[in-house]
Amino acid sequence: MGTDSVDWDAHALLTVMWDQWNHIFRNELGHFERSLVSELREVRNRWAHQHSFEFDDAFRILDSVDRLLTAVQASNVSVIKREKSDLLESHVAEAVNTQVQRAAFRRNKSWVIAIYSLCCGLLVAHAWRAGGTSNMALISVVLLVFLYLIYQQFKMEAPLLFGPRECPRCHRIIYRKNCPYCDPGKH
Repeated sequence: MGTDSVDWDAHALLTVMWDQWNHIFRNELGHFERSLVSELREVRNRWAHQHSFEFDDAFRILDSVDRLLTAVQASNVSVIKREKSDLLESHVAEAVNTQVQRAAFRRNKSWVIAIYSLCCGLLVAHAWRAGGTSNMALISVVLLVFLYLIYQQFKMEAPLLFGPRECPRCHRIIYRKNCPYCDPGKH
């Protein structure tokens, strides 16, 4: 690194762009680009003060960065486009994964209820055949236990399925569709 080189961070770049807009950038960039600079300054301040960002916020930020870098013809626009694509892919993959897991949960829940019902019916029939009315106390307890278990299954909600999962190949925890450890060239 030579002595003429300056390593600017986002805050410094955005501040210079904002403060020097009329002198340097006004002729090359328009009002839209200036509003992007303003928005990104605000986002940077929120980030610096440790505010949380939802998916929509993160995607909008990346889109605004993409638009501003495209407007100034920056060489690293492809990096931001890839980040935007990865974020969207991750968000959609998580939503699909959640729906698939919830469908599997509902399907398994139906099977559990069917098995409970079958077991209850078989136990009640066996107790009735073995002792008839003399086993009414046992039959009542069996019915109550299985009715309670079936009721618990009916009211059980699918668990919230968010977050990381294990890569089937390297067994590391990953957050995206493709494992960055197994396929480092893709990320």
